[in-house]
Amino acid sequence: MKFEKTLITKCREGIQLHHISTKGTHEEIGYELGRLAKDFHHIDKSTNIDASIIESQYGYLKKHYPEHYARMSGFAKAYGKTLNDYSYDFSFFGDALNGAACSAVYYPPTTTISKRGYVSRNLDFSIPKNTTLDTPYFPFKHTYVLEMYPESSYPSISLFCFEVFGLALEGINSQGLAVIHLADADTAIDHENLATKQTQKGFNEFLPIQYLLDTCSTANEAARALKKMEHYHVAIPVHLLIADKHGDSFVFEYSPDGFRKVFVQGSITSPLKVTNFQLNRLSNPIMRRVIESRFVENGFDRYRVLEKLLDQIQFPMTGKSIREASAAVYVSEENGEHFKRTLFHSIYDTSSLALKICLLPNVKETMESFFSISLK
Repeated sequence: MKFEKTLITKCREGIQLHHISTKGTHEEIGYELGRLAKDFHHIDKSTNIDASIIESQYGYLKKHYPEHYARMSGFAKAYGKTLNDYSYDFSFFGDALNGAACSAVYYPPTTTISKRGYVSRNLDFSIPKNTTLDTPYFPFKHTYVLEMYPESSYPSISLFCFEVFGLALEGINSQGLAVIHLADADTAIDHENLATKQTQKGFNEFLPIQYLLDTCSTANEAARALKKMEHYHVAIPVHLLIADKHGDSFVFEYSPDGFRKVFVQGSITSPLKVTNFQLNRLSNPIMRRVIESRFVENGFDRYRVLEKLLDQIQFPMTGKSIREASAAVYVSEENGEHFKRTLFHSIYDTSSLALKICLLPNVKETMESFFSISLK
């Protein structure tokens, strides 16, 4: 077992970005994550959920996602527990919070000067104003870039935060598959009571991200895997941007009724843009008017900025023009006691299996502001 933890940067405005590299069995990896959750973050995994629900979820994951089940076992061991104790819920590792936004664009190899595929992604969230290292708890205060080299599935790099699920929020694996979450504001608005607020049987909105990184090598494989999953929303509906090194991509989301799975295919010759409304609604004139009426609330304003910019830009894209496109939709808004802004700008290179990430970016950032990590 190998486990290394370093602080990439002490941060800006009270957010710390940590880098973990871990190698071993899934249970060993889960144990190390459990130690962090318990000893450093003081995450309480005790629960008053009916034991039969926890038992049903554990049985489902053991059968359908054994890699995660093994990590759960190690995580429980770090707490001095086993998965036979249903008064604890180790099916996800952090706290379930709401409030994400985000923008992302996938540039297939045919659209870039390097002939490589890139996902350029902004993670937007609300944090307290004037944060410092002494500011009390807030989401993303401690954020982790996790390099994981398990013995029995694909290696991956993912971004996660114990205060928001403790599960992968985005990442890339050794096969060049990138998976990115974005909040689905349309489903949240139209189905206010969709969130269960507790564990159910199946995959919650974030668990599929690491599952796909663990088990899938292409976008086509990921689509087949998503079709087989039993899904539920514990906190916030999301949709997923998925792309591979060959140029194939799609967005996975739910139909307007909130339950049927929908796949919006990308093109190998043009960028695929995603913000926080459902792309599958654009082709329906009635639903499109609903999207346009929400504009800022569901990120349609940012989508229009990206759409106009990419329609006018000169292809193929350079690294600089990719960064500038994302910078055009950075978020910086005051809202009461909180400040909603772009916390991270991530660039995933699906060809070289690398992540470049910039913490609290601004439009003048250069590549020197990004931290680079590649799968070995």
